[in-house]
Amino acid sequence: MFFSVIERMVLESLNKKSQTLEEIMVDTGLEPVVTFNSLSQLLEEKYILLKNGNYTLAPDKDFSKLQEEEQIKSELKDIGTGIVANYFTKEVKKENRLMIKKVWMSSEDKKVYTALLKNLELFLEGLDKKKTPSPSSLKNKEVVFWGHSTYGGIAQAILNGA
Repeated sequence: MFFSVIERMVLESLNKKSQTLEEIMVDTGLEPVVTFNSLSQLLEEKYILLKNGNYTLAPDKDFSKLQEEEQIKSELKDIGTGIVANYFTKEVKKENRLMIKKVWMSSEDKKVYTALLKNLELFLEGLDKKKTPSPSSLKNKEVVFWGHSTYGGIAQAILNGA
């Protein structure tokens, strides 16, 4: 099973604690029908359990498959699509950023760029290790997305059906 970003969000919410449908909707900011449909799918696949109105992660399920290459590839595609769609909505806030630059880089430029990316990664890892503010809604968690490739590499991947 490939998990959609919505299903991943619901699973991440339930990873914090057992919750009712309403609590999951508040935490994720998802509409009732979307939340219910995601929960139904996850229940059917036995990734979550429902007991006394509370949803919880199934203790016997191995969630390490969420880190497999194909799962991550699927999540990155969903997030990329979502970031672009969110950026171009009329309600987009100025703090939401989406940029693309096509630039030539010398080997020296690539070294500087690589160092800057490493600093960004270290900064984000530090944030990830910080204690989560309480109360915190999953819907307010920032999603940071970056990467780079050659123009030709991107074109070839698209032509190959990536």
